[in-house]
Amino acid sequence: LERGDPVRASSAFERGLAIADQARLPPTHENRSLAYIGLARAALAENHRADAQKYAARALAMGSARADLGQVVASLQVMARGFSDDKVPDKAMSVLRTAAGLIEQVPIDDLDAEQRATWLATQHSVFAELTTLFATGAGNDQARGWEAFEVSERGRARSLRYALNQATDMRSTSSGEPMSARYHELMKQVAALVPPARDPYIL
Repeated sequence: LERGDPVRASSAFERGLAIADQARLPPTHENRSLAYIGLARAALAENHRADAQKYAARALAMGSARADLGQVVASLQVMARGFSDDKVPDKAMSVLRTAAGLIEQVPIDDLDAEQRATWLATQHSVFAELTTLFATGAGNDQARGWEAFEVSERGRARSLRYALNQATDMRSTSSGEPMSARYHELMKQVAALVPPARDPYIL
């Protein structure tokens, strides 16, 4: 994908899924959802938007079952890009709003250094894409223009807050509820979004 060859990328992801099937890896295995996210991105690159949405929805289901917020957000981003390419900006905005809402609930202090760096990069791209959609669709709509500004500031404020927390070892919330408890509760809510697969190996 990084080399601009979505066809070969698709073949590689499909081979990976075939190997996972042969090894009877469970549907909640992280590499399955990563492969579907890759297939969705490759399909978008080939302008196969219907396939991209199908693969992204599969990845979303698997990521939700694992309560893997990183994969959930990545799946939502691909879905939003598909809607945007299909000239359905309202759906794209709705999906990215959901992604941003999930991001804002993640207590980043519960993540290790590598997860934190990855999550902050993901967070930035979601808020940036949502801001662009609002700004592009604003035109003479002053309300949309203000929404673009508000989303941009939310992203900036969150990044600044985490940068300060990193330097001062402060928590990212003023809530008296322990971070771990809030994080684990969020994981449970995400896992509950998708019912378990009936087949133990294929979702």
